[in-house]
Amino acid sequence: MKFWGKVRALSGVIVFIAVLCGNAAFASEPAVTTESASGIAAVPQPEIISKVKKAGKYGCINRDNKVIVPIEFNKLELNNGIIYAKQNGKYGLLDQSGKNITPLIFDEIQQFPGDLAAVKLNSKWGLYNKQGNVVLPVEFDTVNDGYNGLIIAKKDNVLKN
Repeated sequence: MKFWGKVRALSGVIVFIAVLCGNAAFASEPAVTTESASGIAAVPQPEIISKVKKAGKYGCINRDNKVIVPIEFNKLELNNGIIYAKQNGKYGLLDQSGKNITPLIFDEIQQFPGDLAAVKLNSKWGLYNKQGNVVLPVEFDTVNDGYNGLIIAKKDNVLKN
């Protein structure tokens, strides 16, 4: 296994890894992890971005050990090329380079099938795609994925599809 840069082995560190080009996101406790001179732990693998944790905050590094998402978030989840971030009690979306897709203003955020994310603001739901475009405005009481990619939304007690 080739390690990125100069690193030293650690044991017992939980490291999160996600493959951003697929639908996979998983957590593991590997037998060997690495730590760079800056104290950031990660498991090096080709073609992945690693979610890292330092001093109770999360961020992401690339395979060159470069921080691409600052290690300042309370929570990060990676799925299908979208980074779901939480900071100061608010949620938002980031792209693979760490740039904001949406501002971090939402009360809740959920993964949605395909390239979509469901967002909640002031008790109303909407959908964004991974380019930051509004697919469904944040004005619905509920938003659910239906059969065969159908989106089911409810507004004022009326179902819309």
